[in-house]
Amino acid sequence: MSHIKVDELKSVKDGKSPIKAEDVIAIGKEIVNIFPDGVNLKNMSEATIKVLAKVSMYKLNGEQKKDLVVDILEYVVDNTDAGAFEFLDPVIKDMLPGLIDTLVMVEDGKLHIAKPKNCMDKLKGCLGGK
Repeated sequence: MSHIKVDELKSVKDGKSPIKAEDVIAIGKEIVNIFPDGVNLKNMSEATIKVLAKVSMYKLNGEQKKDLVVDILEYVVDNTDAGAFEFLDPVIKDMLPGLIDTLVMVEDGKLHIAKPKNCMDKLKGCLGGK
C-alpha cells in the first residue's frame, strides 16, 4: 500500500472540513476490500456509488463531499493492483470528478434523457432522420 500524502488530499486541505486523513484511509480500505482488483472502467460507476453512500454520514457541502469521494477513490486506485490495466490509473483519476458530477445530477433529477415518443421516432433515429 502506498503512503497517502495528506497535503494532496483536497478533502482535508482547507482545514474547514470535518474530514481527516484517517477518514479517507478508513473508507478507502473498506472500498479496497470490496474492489480488490481496483477501480477500473467497468466498475468505476459502482465504486463511486458505494463511496457516495459511505460518505453520506458526514455533514458536508457538495464540494466537500465531491473532494472526499475523489480522495477516497484515488486512494483505492493507488492502493490496488489493476494488473495489465495499471496504465489506465491516471485516466480513471481524471474521469472521477466528471462522473461524480453526473451521478449527482441524476440523483437530483437534473439530468433528463430524451426518449422517443413513438415507434416512428425510434425508426428515424436508426435511419438517420431527425
